[in-house]
Amino acid sequence: MPSRESSQFVPDFLIAGATRCGTTSLHEALAAHSGVCVPRKKEVKYFYDDAQYKRGGAYYATHFSHREEGQICGEVCPLYFEKGFVLTQDGPSSWVPEDDCAARIYRDYPDVSLLFSLRDPIQRAHSIFWKNKWQGRETADDFAQAVDEELSGKRKPEETPFCFVWRNRYHIHLERWLELFPKEQLHVLLFEEWVKNPQIAVDAFQSVMDLSADPQWGTHCFVKSNEGRKLSHPALGSISAVGDKIPLVRSLTRRFLTQPGYPPIDPHVYARLQEEFREDVIFLETFLGRGIDVWLKGV
Repeated sequence: MPSRESSQFVPDFLIAGATRCGTTSLHEALAAHSGVCVPRKKEVKYFYDDAQYKRGGAYYATHFSHREEGQICGEVCPLYFEKGFVLTQDGPSSWVPEDDCAARIYRDYPDVSLLFSLRDPIQRAHSIFWKNKWQGRETADDFAQAVDEELSGKRKPEETPFCFVWRNRYHIHLERWLELFPKEQLHVLLFEEWVKNPQIAVDAFQSVMDLSADPQWGTHCFVKSNEGRKLSHPALGSISAVGDKIPLVRSLTRRFLTQPGYPPIDPHVYARLQEEFREDVIFLETFLGRGIDVWLKGV
């Protein structure tokens, strides 16, 4: 089993979540800072992918081989946020250490600074659904159907990754990280706040990462990327399904067969999800020590 002793390399920070919360923009902004080394490709997935993790810390260090003297280093991989939690059929929830990103990170690098960018859970669930839809991974006709299938028990988190309510149970996922790491080691950014005002992200990075001075770096480095898209026509679904297996087709589908934006959320679905996620918002408000006025505002 890999351990911290397997390599002299120790990351200074990890942005470990969550998907569809602006992590591509955060990665690109950090890559633009002269005092930061991040992998050349976002989402190494070392702690997520079993085959990579078994190769050990020395292998992980190769992703930072371009590190220059004096640079701090770290990785952005939103897939780490939820990976590892398993629901049992008849008993309480349990964690599987062999498949638990949080546990792997704690075991190897217990002192690493952890950052999470989190988004209004309803908007994030909606975004994840439509991303999976245009990529050919989603079978439901629309978001309302997917939500109904999950809340009625037809979709179960222990059987499929396409449970969009479950993936936004922030109180469950963050509680897992808090079981392992002290609260002061976990830092949460709210997607809606830092996107509107990138200085929030700049201040957080400087505080958490102890960034060196770089006069060429600042709020202008936080550029919107990886915007939400939908298929231009439902009939293109068969093509997008091929793209799920062939990256080139997926890239061409995104470029030529999709358009920006998503269909609106049905007001009845929104109201239903407001109640579903209320506990998660209250938990995060307690964690942050303040209210989150930008979430669950209605349609």
